[in-house]
Amino acid sequence: MTGMPARDVLIEGTWNARVFGDEHPWLLRSATLDGLTDRGRTTLDRLGVRAVIDLREPGERRVPGHNLPTMPVPVFGRGGGGDPRVTMEVAYRLWLEAHGVAMVQAVRLIAQADGPVAVHCAIGKDRTGLVVALALLAAGYSRDVIVGDYAASASRQPSFLRRTTLERMAWEGIEAETPAGREYLRRSLDSPGEVISGALDYLEINGGWWAFLEARGLTETEMLALRAKAGLLPVAVPYEPLTAVMYPECQVAVAAA
Repeated sequence: MTGMPARDVLIEGTWNARVFGDEHPWLLRSATLDGLTDRGRTTLDRLGVRAVIDLREPGERRVPGHNLPTMPVPVFGRGGGGDPRVTMEVAYRLWLEAHGVAMVQAVRLIAQADGPVAVHCAIGKDRTGLVVALALLAAGYSRDVIVGDYAASASRQPSFLRRTTLERMAWEGIEAETPAGREYLRRSLDSPGEVISGALDYLEINGGWWAFLEARGLTETEMLALRAKAGLLPVAVPYEPLTAVMYPECQVAVAAA
């Protein structure tokens, strides 16, 4: 048994919003909720959202556009998002290794929450994409659903983001038609399915998703809670110890558990 794909939901004041659980929503993902209108807040209430997990850094946050309890989990921390010149594929592997503890903390909060939770970062693509992918893995969703959900974010981004990205590139002296410029735009706006597939492959090569999550704090009880929220039957935990692997392009080694 596997979970159904998320459905798009219109929430006035944000974008890139999708909810998992058709009759019984349990997880909402979106871009920032800072600009919610009264209608947007009504939609959150209708979905039953009881808490918000904010994956942004302190300097990114503004006054939230809602009155829900908010749990800040800054994914990047002081190190930031790393070198913007590397490819998305390399960046995601680096983020999983360097910031996996924070990502798994967010997954644990989803599991522990009393009711549906909203998870967001700035545009709901990278940090949110990785955290949601990890939560869906733990909840028993298929790889196809996870990849499809991640890839959907590219077409849900508003047009002003491309304009502001191009303005930022011009200020930084990066030409859009150069290889560096194209990768900059790709990292800023796109969500290729092959990127999240590569991240999932990275987990599998390094002992599997459960070993990754368990080593960073997720308990079997929390995993089963996620499956209960998603309405999926428990299955045996595919436990294998983590093993070390070196990626020549990013020099990342996963420590053995």
